Parts: sequence; C-alpha cells; structure tokens
Amino acid sequence: MTNIANDRSCGDCTACCDGWLKAEINGKKIHPGIGCEHADRGCGIYETRPVSPCRNFKCQWLLDPNMPEWMKPSRSKVILKGKQIWERPSSDVPAIVASSVGPKIPGKSKNWLLSYAEETGEVILCIEPVRDRKTYTGEQRKYAIGRADFVEEINQCVEEGREILVRSV
Repeated sequence: MTNIANDRSCGDCTACCDGWLKAEINGKKIHPGIGCEHADRGCGIYETRPVSPCRNFKCQWLLDPNMPEWMKPSRSKVILKGKQIWERPSSDVPAIVASSVGPKIPGKSKNWLLSYAEETGEVILCIEPVRDRKTYTGEQRKYAIGRADFVEEINQCVEEGREILVRSV
C-alpha cells in the first residue's frame, strides 16, 4: 500500500471525483463536465466506495511530502498523477501526468511544474479538456514540460494527430 505523506488527506478536495480525470465509477463514466454522482462536498459513499478507481487512486500531492501545501488539487487546479509510463515505439518513458481542474492549468501551477521539471529532470505530460463555448467536447489538449527531447516528441505526436498512450506504473 502507498503511504500518504505528512498525514495529508483529501478533506474537502473532490477534484479527482469531479470528472477532471476520466474514470468509471459503479458503471457510470465520469469526465470533464460529468463528475461522480456521489461527490458533493466529499464522497457520499466513502465507506463503500469501489476499490478501483476510488480507493486505489492517490494524487501526487497526497504522496509527496515535498509537494507544497498549495499544490493540493482543489487549490492549484491541477491533479498530478504519480509516475505513469508514456508508451513510445522506441522506448517507454516515465512521466508525471498533470490534469487540469478546469479548462486550463493556471499560470502559478504551470510555473511551479516548469521549475519542478527543471530541478528534478522529471518529464510532465499536461492534459487540459477542450471546450466548445461552455461544453466540454471529450477531446484533450496535450503538451509537455521537461526535457527538450520529450517536449519535441509530444508536440510532434500532437501535430500529427497520433495518440499519446499513458499507463500506470
């Protein structure tokens, strides 16, 4: 089991339940614009919530004691998923996935991600939902932060319309 850092807890944060991460909970799909029906100021089924994805998911803020307090998803408006694997034809690359809580990752959070990537050498795949006026389309805008080769390859995938596949470690 993964340890939670510094006695951190989700508390009033429901960012992962509000549909900013694509998931299926008790047979119902959640995605930007459609959150979990049980999330309203916390989890309405907390004691009986499903193992996957609910009990298994821990954002990077919960796990990393070095992550600043303000990077809690409800404050920073970004959910960091720990190490994921970006599947490439040549070789797989470990990356952190940053999903926006809202239409875009805010400037303060993006600047922190840039500094973090520079200091640690980590690569970060950023995902933001695409909106058509007020409705989310189901499409995602993807871009990279980190090593130049990673950024260039992600940008090339996006330009060519190739799918960027990411899986959990």
